[in-house]
Amino acid sequence: EDSDTDSMEEEGYGSNSRPCFCCQVADSHNKWVNGRPPRLLNLQQTLYRLVIISTYVGFILLAVQRVNFVLINSTDKHEMAWTIGGAFVIATVPISLFHIFQHLSNFVEPKQQTHVIRMISIVPLYAIQSWFSLRYQNLSLYTQCLREAYESYTIFSFVQYLISYMGSEEQLILKLQTKPAVLGRHMAPFCCLSPWSMGAEFLNRCKMGVLQYLGIRLVTLVLTFALEYVGLYGEGEYTVRRGFFWVTVVNCISQTWALYILILFYHATHKELISINPCGKFFSIK
Repeated sequence: EDSDTDSMEEEGYGSNSRPCFCCQVADSHNKWVNGRPPRLLNLQQTLYRLVIISTYVGFILLAVQRVNFVLINSTDKHEMAWTIGGAFVIATVPISLFHIFQHLSNFVEPKQQTHVIRMISIVPLYAIQSWFSLRYQNLSLYTQCLREAYESYTIFSFVQYLISYMGSEEQLILKLQTKPAVLGRHMAPFCCLSPWSMGAEFLNRCKMGVLQYLGIRLVTLVLTFALEYVGLYGEGEYTVRRGFFWVTVVNCISQTWALYILILFYHATHKELISINPCGKFFSIK
């Protein structure tokens, strides 16, 4: 362990940081696996990738041909819409599944990669749900609610991923306790709220601030189904007499607070997370 720590410091990793799982995967590729040299493994991986890429390109060409056929021969705009949407689904889902497979086949940091897989899964889910809403418009409300519920779970998984990267929660609490108290003060437009003490209180409130979005999403999901069943939901009608208006207001307030918590958490921990470029990941989640 000491030799590994020394080698990490020689390669530029500080004593308070560690390489991300992507760096560990790259290092593991340089070692023999099951008695086979890296060159043989690289050759096999190259062949697998060529097969996968060729299959992917074949499906893309078929999808483009189908879209071209519909645009020329069909006058139904609805058919054109879901055909084009289907082509994008075919282009999107395999890439996401390939990324998930890469993480599962190089599962060197389970605590981190579990959350990463959960976040990547929103991409195929979003694509398939969007196409399903175009193809079967009468069921779009229900599929959209399920997708939005998973979106809230994705935000919570993102926070858990950041925490797991910085070690255990106990280690993060100790790091937060050494930070200036000014980081616990709220920013506009929530500057009127009392500040949070750095440490366990700050971490727990950040977790609960994101977790509340997941809970509220699940509650509004049930309310949406119930109001739609009795004919009081009124999707797209912004009037106080319809449930759609109130559900939208509650969800927007809850989501705004959750995203604000992410900003506050990033502001307090950006030095520990700088090696994984959390800002780009945050905007991706946003």
